[in-house]
Amino acid sequence: YTGSNPVIQQTWSSLYRTIFRANMVLDRASKWQPTLEAEKANQKQYIAEASFLKGWAQFQLTQLWGRVPIRSDFGSSQNIALGRGTVADGWAAV
Repeated sequence: YTGSNPVIQQTWSSLYRTIFRANMVLDRASKWQPTLEAEKANQKQYIAEASFLKGWAQFQLTQLWGRVPIRSDFGSSQNIALGRGTVADGWAAV
């Protein structure tokens, strides 16, 4: 298998797309100032769901490839020139 295999490319892209979207939700939800109690509960749920999906995608990347770039926040999600992290960093991000 090489990096030009379409299944591998799609898996890699889909996992990083999941991390990008989760980071965007986490960024936006942390800036949101809910006024109603129901909105506060929604905010907690959105953060919890996005955190889970981000951790799941990072788990898959680390399990499959080991040393992968770590996109820890929304700003780093937009940096395409981010270097590979260590396997320990990958597991810490999970």
